[in-house]
Amino acid sequence: MRRIPTEAQKEELKRLLKKQYEDSIESIDRDEDLRPAEGDWQLADEIEKTRKRIYEEVHIGKRSCGWKFLFAPSPEHYDETKESILQFIHQDGWQLFDEYGDKIDPDKFWDEYVTCMEDGWTGETYDRWEREQGHYYHSAASYEHVTSAGLRFARDTDFC
Repeated sequence: MRRIPTEAQKEELKRLLKKQYEDSIESIDRDEDLRPAEGDWQLADEIEKTRKRIYEEVHIGKRSCGWKFLFAPSPEHYDETKESILQFIHQDGWQLFDEYGDKIDPDKFWDEYVTCMEDGWTGETYDRWEREQGHYYHSAASYEHVTSAGLRFARDTDFC
């Protein structure tokens, strides 16, 4: 999910970028012994923070070949229910994208990404298969939990 910036937020970022550009040009004449614009790290930091704030992204989850969809925990945006997730992805001011930057229709998300692999792997089923094959190394199930509604969620908020 990516937040869609308002026109005011875009203007704020443009103002900061313009100031950075103008400061860089001025520094060529002013700072003979420095490379141009070498010194203003605070402005660069403010620009980066503004970009992150107005172009906020929330990683909802991932689907890998053969695996059920794995949701990323994001308690500040949704809880671990289908209703809450659907409410979040349908809210105004946000757009749903895949990992390639292609827009996803929120009305099709659940069917095309979540339930399409209903019989896919979970950490538990994969661990069982590994043991049956005689080459069990670690527990994939320890990285996830499954809700009472059957939704897989990563245990860590540092989700990739």
